Amino acid sequence: MPVYMVSYDIPEKNESYSKIKELLEKQLKAQSVLESQWLLVHDGDSGKIINILKPHIQQGDRLLVQKVTDDITDENLLLTKDELKNLFDKAEKKEQDRADEATAGLMGQNDE
Repeated sequence: MPVYMVSYDIPEKNESYSKIKELLEKQLKAQSVLESQWLLVHDGDSGKIINILKPHIQQGDRLLVQKVTDDITDENLLLTKDELKNLFDKAEKKEQDRADEATAGLMGQNDE
């Protein structure tokens, strides 16, 4: 399952800031890596993520959702290196679980 980065510029810490942060933390289970950047594991594409967040931004706010790889070099993130590694491990495990389920489903169809 892919890992996505959500970045935003919200000029004032207003209602949209609070709502976006709440959605990232609670609904999307994202982890903050910088003040306005979050990483999350998601089974949809970037469009699905932005559609969850977009209704809550106001004029002048900016929002970016991007798929990322585990080829990361960092310094002083809000996550520890172990937490960052665990995020990518979680994404890899979910992807493997999906593949296993798909294989099991195909094998079940062949038995019929």
